[in-house]
Amino acid sequence: MKKLLYTAAALLAMCCTTSCSKDWLETDSTTSGSPQLIFSTIDNAELAVNGLARLMCMQHSYYGQGASGEGWIKYLFGNFPGQNFSVPRLTGWSSIMNMSYHQRNTSSYDSYGWYYYYRIIDNANMIIGNIDDVPTGGDPQIEARKTFIKAQALVYRAYGHFQLTQLYSHRWMDTNHGDADGVIIRTESSTEGAPLSKLSAVYTQVFDDLKAAIAAFESVPAQKRIFLSAPDLSVAQAILARAAITRADSRDDYELAARMAAAARSGYPLMSVADYRSDFESPTSEWIWGSFASDDQNLQYWSFQAQLAYNANTSRSRGYRHCISRELLETFPDNDIRKNLFVHPAILGMTDAEFQKIVNQTTGQISDKKAIAAIDAYYADRYVPASGSYYVAYEHRKFGCFGQPGVAYLNHIRSSEMVLLEAEAQCRLGNDPAAQALLVELNATSQRDPDYTCTKTGDELFEEIVRYRALELWGEGFDWFDMKRWGKTLERKSFKKGGNFASAMAVTVQPDEANQWTWVIPEKETAYNTFLNEEAE
Repeated sequence: MKKLLYTAAALLAMCCTTSCSKDWLETDSTTSGSPQLIFSTIDNAELAVNGLARLMCMQHSYYGQGASGEGWIKYLFGNFPGQNFSVPRLTGWSSIMNMSYHQRNTSSYDSYGWYYYYRIIDNANMIIGNIDDVPTGGDPQIEARKTFIKAQALVYRAYGHFQLTQLYSHRWMDTNHGDADGVIIRTESSTEGAPLSKLSAVYTQVFDDLKAAIAAFESVPAQKRIFLSAPDLSVAQAILARAAITRADSRDDYELAARMAAAARSGYPLMSVADYRSDFESPTSEWIWGSFASDDQNLQYWSFQAQLAYNANTSRSRGYRHCISRELLETFPDNDIRKNLFVHPAILGMTDAEFQKIVNQTTGQISDKKAIAAIDAYYADRYVPASGSYYVAYEHRKFGCFGQPGVAYLNHIRSSEMVLLEAEAQCRLGNDPAAQALLVELNATSQRDPDYTCTKTGDELFEEIVRYRALELWGEGFDWFDMKRWGKTLERKSFKKGGNFASAMAVTVQPDEANQWTWVIPEKETAYNTFLNEEAE
């Protein structure tokens, strides 16, 4: 009998580590253990839930070299097809960047997200379905730990379903309040086929799981996570805020999004200017959720930072520099510290006209030796790019790595995102002063732009939030997902037309094109699952 793609290796990740302690690796493996063994002790159960964190930062070899868990989702699905992410020399990937693969159901790109998130869901279901069987011996501390573990597994299950809807379902605004196919709801570990649920039903499941997780976390306040990679109350609140604003079906959703975003960032103050310039390679005060990394536990050439970090010693980083959209960057003042994490005319003391003369108008490459020396001098307090690296206009100095070929922690949720999310919700609710104050907090109070003020209202205020969200979260995997949920048109300009995209990627994609920005259900699922097989009676 065939097995679902994502359940073929159930429990595979359970023995994996998210810790920096080598002792963790010496714990008895549960890779091939039965549920009875895994859930025979509370310590084994904790290993199981920590294995879910490992799924998010391991190479999924079934999908080859680049399939590195959540990092691959951020890089390939969130960044590449977005509005503000340019890799001028990487024209061979234009089909992915231009959303041409969305209806290729035999492509590994199409099936990767399906496989990856259902694998998380399936393993989470294994925990949810068995954690109550862990013996407590009457110890209330063990009972509390069981509650905490179950809450964590509920967060993973909710996150998996939510991410699947963003990839494989049409945007909420196009579905008549969710009255369209969503994805398969999986609440039990199973190899059996199942039908698609309505998108509204999937969101109900996501909301129910997260609310149950929040209630469970709040019932055991003394229980704390050990690692940043493990979900806790703030993570559950943040994901619920994301889900609410993505659905945004009513005023209640915006109110919930604002409330959850504010709660999630409590205790996670915005990082300092110095921390902002520290390469996003290790956790700062505002990291709510992220994946662990170390020299002895890394993904080699396939990590997020091995692809993107400006100092990674990889062929992708050296030869294909990653850039922000010129059009976006030019809208910000030169004293904004975030703008100066990208190579632009002002950091070289040049006018735009002077700068464009040294920029190759096809690839964006800068070959002028004086300009390269000036770039190195400006970023003298940062890592040195690997030998042989190209220099490209508007390339970033945001993401670095502390080990080679690309070792760095990977952020999943920051409090800055929650500030922007809360501002968006308040703006949609018509609470313009609240939204303005949140933008001032993010920009001026944090000293990212000490001169920032905001008096915009209504639609102009919303576009201000969109603009700052694009800058603040650049490269972190939000670009395409945001554009999709807002129903915005993708419109990139070539160098010759004042942008900085290669001609192959300088395209316009309307919201109703590219299958409404939706990946189709992969053949690897439909071929097995008779509920989705058109030939089934």
